[in-house]
Amino acid sequence: MAFQALSNSKVAHRLFGPGNATYRESVNSYWSRQEAELEPSGIFRPHSADEISAALGLLHDVNVRSGFAAPFAVRAGGYQAYPGSANIQSGLTIDLRQLKHIQLCEDRSEVTVGAGCTFEDVYGYLDPLDLSVAGARVAQVGVTGFILGGGLSYYSPHLGFACDNVTSFTICLANGEIRTTSTAEYPKLHRALKGGGNNFGIVTAVTLRTIPKRNLWGGLMLNAVDSFSTSATWLHHVLTSSDNGGYDRNAAIMIGLGHVKQIGDMCYHSLKYTEPTASPAIFKGFLDQQSLQSTMREASHEELAVEEGKFSLPGERRLYQTVSFSVSLPMLLALPQIWRNSLQTVSHIQGVEWSFVLNPILPSCIQVGEIKGGNALGLCPQGQPEAATTAVLVLLIVGTWDQASDDAEVELAGRNAIDRVTEKAIELGVPHKYLYMNYAWRTQDVLSGYGEEMGELLKDVGHDVDPEGLFQRAVPGGFKIPR
Repeated sequence: MAFQALSNSKVAHRLFGPGNATYRESVNSYWSRQEAELEPSGIFRPHSADEISAALGLLHDVNVRSGFAAPFAVRAGGYQAYPGSANIQSGLTIDLRQLKHIQLCEDRSEVTVGAGCTFEDVYGYLDPLDLSVAGARVAQVGVTGFILGGGLSYYSPHLGFACDNVTSFTICLANGEIRTTSTAEYPKLHRALKGGGNNFGIVTAVTLRTIPKRNLWGGLMLNAVDSFSTSATWLHHVLTSSDNGGYDRNAAIMIGLGHVKQIGDMCYHSLKYTEPTASPAIFKGFLDQQSLQSTMREASHEELAVEEGKFSLPGERRLYQTVSFSVSLPMLLALPQIWRNSLQTVSHIQGVEWSFVLNPILPSCIQVGEIKGGNALGLCPQGQPEAATTAVLVLLIVGTWDQASDDAEVELAGRNAIDRVTEKAIELGVPHKYLYMNYAWRTQDVLSGYGEEMGELLKDVGHDVDPEGLFQRAVPGGFKIPR
């Protein structure tokens, strides 16, 4: 019905049905194999915000008249794991990848980026100009989806989430109205977009603060799996030294446990230092260990982000699930056994890889976000950056495998692993309600983890900009505001 609604409109020439090469390219281009297996009734590929506005006005009207019987999906980069996040079976998929404009402002302090861009596009554009942005750690990730989920970057310890570095959004609302938001114009909508997902409209462009380009020092390091306890102990040390006041904010750290086909079991480190300083002291406890493989060196932001992406190439069946907890050494040291137990439940599955990856969110990251005008993530009360005093550890569970017949079993294993981690965190008194949207699976209740204050803000903004609830009722993908 959504496809038919646009078929006789002024944007009909942007529609592509099954059998068309453009349709097939769009469907095949998703990062997750499960997303690429969905078959929409058609693809709408707009080239401008005005074309999106025209289409949304029609989709709004046909859905309101039909009781929301004309569902559609919205995709930009298409870099999300669960099926239906940015594609749809038998509905219409709006593919934003033609909105690939990038424009630097005259004083070079901001760059405006179209919704079709990936961070590889942005880094490639800015790098020759000696500039960068606080963007994704994986270059192939789409800009707008990443930011609407919050966005953790190499620069988060001192610049906040990626969304905290957005100075304006251009968004097309459910009724077709195009708005540009900022802290001065539509400030509640502006804040809600910073982590609130796809609940409010279609973001067609974002304007980001630029930062001076400089080389970083870092890379990836793979160690024997038994070294995780040593790495976890060092991570705990740097996160708790002087109540985080001693943490070097140039350091971005991820560590994890993984079973990888070509390597077997291993301990994984992604260590990035946002200055070209070799072997900084904060990495000492990691670097002193014997590594099986290491790419640690001085390199550009773009080069390191492209390297990170080689660990998650497109076309595989994927599971992402997430849980958070407060910093606790006993909790960290409990993870290897939980990981091993969960790995045993999927080890018979063809082509399986299975990882736990830890991402710290520093108090400084949370504080900076609130100082810059706040976001929707609920990690500290509005207007109280000083309330963020301890780090939050975000755990990502990653699975890949070969056969669709194993999907349900792998998804169940992920849920069970989340349950075991949650139970342990409760036992140790360190559970945390926050769920990082960009790591979440479709069954996880991300927005309730933002807390009551942010929940009310999101509901208020949703009722204001989309009173009929088009983006809750007709767009099944994403994490929805309850209505």
